[in-house]
Amino acid sequence: MTLTSHEDTEKKRTLKQNACLHSYFQQLADEMNAAGYTADAVIKVPISFTAENVKEYMCKPVMRVLYPEIESTTELDTQQLQFLYENMNNLTGQKFGVSLDWPTRWNGGIGK
Repeated sequence: MTLTSHEDTEKKRTLKQNACLHSYFQQLADEMNAAGYTADAVIKVPISFTAENVKEYMCKPVMRVLYPEIESTTELDTQQLQFLYENMNNLTGQKFGVSLDWPTRWNGGIGK
């Protein structure tokens, strides 16, 4: 018996399914908000921080608030990047007591 992957035997979702899925996401979000829930009260995953999840779950949400038109950190100019760092550093300093110097060649590329 030969095993095949799910991708080999199933078609990709249809455009209608995709539209329905995103409609469901929006409806669920609206209902959760209406019920008084916040995402951090519902979505809790006890995992260690990684550079990737810091970027995705901490940096990008702050970036999207500061610069809604920008989708990727690669699109930030030098001033925007510095402003993003300052806001992130203030946020983590105030909320978690974790504040880091901007990495430079003088500190070996590692914040204090």
